[in-house]
Amino acid sequence: MAHAKGKPRETTTEPQVKPREADGASNGVSIDPALLDEIDGLVDDPLLWFTTPNEVFEGRQPIELLGTPEEPRLRNRILMAKLGMFS
Repeated sequence: MAHAKGKPRETTTEPQVKPREADGASNGVSIDPALLDEIDGLVDDPLLWFTTPNEVFEGRQPIELLGTPEEPRLRNRILMAKLGMFS
């Protein structure tokens, strides 16, 4: 994608969401702070995990599952990880 001449392209490694107020890519939901706390010990950066495409969810971001019929699948995956169970 081209950018305006003379303007440098912005690059960042930070997710483009505010902590604990992250909007879903398509469903506009917020991440429950308790859910972020649940995965805090499982991943280095819970917010980044929620906003990064994941093969387990067919390349979708976990945040995209919140507020959908697939949210229980996400929550079950988190529970399995907490219990040390992986498929």
